[in-house]
Amino acid sequence: MVTIRITNDGIRIENENQTKKVRNKGKSLLQLPKNYSIIDIETTGLSPEWNDILEVSSIRIRNNEVVDKFSRLLKPDDFNEVDPYIEKLTGISTNMILESGGEPKEVLGDFLTFVGSDTIVGHNVNFDINFLYDNIKLQFQKEFTNDFVDTYRLSKYYAFPTIKKQSLINLSQLFDLGTTTFHRSLSDSFTTFEIYNKILSELGDDWVPPRKKRHQISHKASDVVGDPEKIDIYNPFYNANVVFTGKLTQFTRTNAQKLIANIGGNPQDGVNKSTNYLVSGVQDSKVINGDYSSKQIKAMKLKQQGQDINIIDENIFIEMLAEHLED
Repeated sequence: MVTIRITNDGIRIENENQTKKVRNKGKSLLQLPKNYSIIDIETTGLSPEWNDILEVSSIRIRNNEVVDKFSRLLKPDDFNEVDPYIEKLTGISTNMILESGGEPKEVLGDFLTFVGSDTIVGHNVNFDINFLYDNIKLQFQKEFTNDFVDTYRLSKYYAFPTIKKQSLINLSQLFDLGTTTFHRSLSDSFTTFEIYNKILSELGDDWVPPRKKRHQISHKASDVVGDPEKIDIYNPFYNANVVFTGKLTQFTRTNAQKLIANIGGNPQDGVNKSTNYLVSGVQDSKVINGDYSSKQIKAMKLKQQGQDINIIDENIFIEMLAEHLED
């Protein structure tokens, strides 16, 4: 059972279930570095615990200029085939993986050498970081601890808060970036770089985030009632439409919906064109032979069409809350 406490020091998530995976990741930063590496990955599914990385890319930035790039396909251990939905979304086929996919340990080792100790930048970067963390720990028994910056967060809450749809596709179209390929990791990395530069121009080199204003509330999740007036607007789920699917392990469905309401979000029963987050129970994120839920299938189709919808599992949902509140 999870207890949510909202105090003067922020929201505290107390997990009484000790089986939850703990990732000792780097810090989520609200900064605008000039030297960094942008990353993006493509995967076989939604959960870093159950699914694999198919492609990883990075571009190295020095003094706001691209100086190098890295992009590789991976052939996961026990690989069989690329799920049809993933192939349709990314364009990565089974033959591409069989012909060009490298061994995960080799590719991830080269990736670690490429990024070094750089601050990582990405769009909805929590998804990428968690996949990389789990796979790097599996292959090398070491933790991926680079600090990271999320362009989605910077754009939505600070630089361009009036833009309703903050997906890479929509931002690329709004800013007339001319991007023609999406859901391939190298192309998405370059699109993220262009969006980062738009954010940098809007906020300025000397930007610092405003101080958060918090008020004291203390509740267990089962007692939470919606009170967005008492929550700062910069939490990742503020004013977001959130749907839960599958069996949750840390919350009941009702309590999860109450939590979203209490931090200023809007819980929804079903996925539609206004949905911003689909949160899947961890076990339900283990996709086998294309066995997605109807909500997951609909969300993936909407994402392919450019909707600003993020598909995450329950653990990432909790970590996103915790990372925001540690800032």
